[in-house]
Amino acid sequence: MRVRELLTLLWKADLERLCRVRKLSARGTVPELLERLARSYRGQVTAVVNDLRRQDLLVIGASMGTRLELPPV
Repeated sequence: MRVRELLTLLWKADLERLCRVRKLSARGTVPELLERLARSYRGQVTAVVNDLRRQDLLVIGASMGTRLELPPV
């Protein structure tokens, strides 16, 4: 999974919080925040995960769980 794909699963308030964590401007539209954060993380998914809160990880996990196609058992 790429950084931008991971970030698109978050709400705007969460993106703004991540901008503040990264000491970036937290103002702008969602696409602007995504662009700013994606450039800041430079493709390092691990850095994104380290900056996320447990709540954020649960939201991402729930979103990803609905996208997975598992083979029938």
